[in-house]
Amino acid sequence: MSNNLSPIIGNDQTVSFTASSVAASTAFASDSRIVRLVSDQPCFVEFADSPTATVAGSTYLPASTPEYFVIPNPGSTKVAAIRATSTSGKLYVAEFA
Repeated sequence: MSNNLSPIIGNDQTVSFTASSVAASTAFASDSRIVRLVSDQPCFVEFADSPTATVAGSTYLPASTPEYFVIPNPGSTKVAAIRATSTSGKLYVAEFA
């Protein structure tokens, strides 16, 4: 078995986050194993089938710093984001299989 990951072309998503949690509209593909997240503003992210990101309990993602996450339940998991400062932004999501 190979440990190389390949991007899943065409599955990129953008989540425009605000002061309220905003979830991606589409779940990750069933063959996705890893996602790369990068945002243009600091935010907090949460993964679940119906995720709600919170400032108090979600994972902090600094701006312009790509981070990789293992997808807990491919095929049903989504990501949600909420801003960490007073500035709203965009979360860019790329899937890898």
